[in-house]
Amino acid sequence: MRRLGLGLGLGGRHLPILDGGTLAQNFPAWTQAMAGGLAVPGTIAQNFPAWTQATAGISGPPGGMVLWLRSDLGVTLSGSNVTGWADQSGNGNNAVGDSGTQFTYNTSDANWNSKPSMSVASGQFMHIADSAGLKITGALTLVALVRSTNVSGFNCLISKGVSSCEWDSYTVTNNTSLIRTSTAQASCTNITQNVATSVIMTTDQSSNQQIYFNGVSKTLNTNTFGAGHVSTNPVRLGLRQDSFTQLVGTCVEFIVYPFYLNSTQVGNLYTYQKNFFGLP
Repeated sequence: MRRLGLGLGLGGRHLPILDGGTLAQNFPAWTQAMAGGLAVPGTIAQNFPAWTQATAGISGPPGGMVLWLRSDLGVTLSGSNVTGWADQSGNGNNAVGDSGTQFTYNTSDANWNSKPSMSVASGQFMHIADSAGLKITGALTLVALVRSTNVSGFNCLISKGVSSCEWDSYTVTNNTSLIRTSTAQASCTNITQNVATSVIMTTDQSSNQQIYFNGVSKTLNTNTFGAGHVSTNPVRLGLRQDSFTQLVGTCVEFIVYPFYLNSTQVGNLYTYQKNFFGLP
């Protein structure tokens, strides 16, 4: 097996960089003490000027997520099969690929600004064990960067639960939906598939729901309803537990926030994605 990911060497050790994470997440106490001048607590942006971030190759989304997976960070392979994908949020919500259902790793993908990607075919998925941080019944934001070639079928992006799911996002033909407890809380039409796409779905579980495709807000059909339920179901990437809603194509990033993102926050998130993955 081999482990892929970005890190910063301090004191002879190799440390993973979690941009948007706190200093405590990115540096253990001994390295903080050694560095002396670092702000505690502080974000990467607060502790390192822009030129050092660029030198270290640091780039990431706004913080506060409970899950962050990116295709160039924390990937474990067996040959070209993805056996593990480490959560970069600092919460330990790591994804696992089981034998026979694993994603295929692509070291460079022209559709994603020559960054690595993961190919997803029929029957393939990764799963994340249930955790307290993933039991989100209120405000929620789901982020998926995918390129679906299954343009006429149902494509699961990221999902927790079965038919009466805790939360779920998918695309089909020219439609996409954010689902809570089997009801489409927010859906929209006139989407484009078979291209590299950032899909951001966000709700405050009250009067505000919005879906963004490559940073552009979509006109929605919405249903406002009560909080979602909780279960011990795992999170799945690429294939819902109904074994029918299947992403076919490639993916590069998944993020889950336990809060609503306003338009400014979405704009900041998409600017990072656009610059890093070469989106339009």
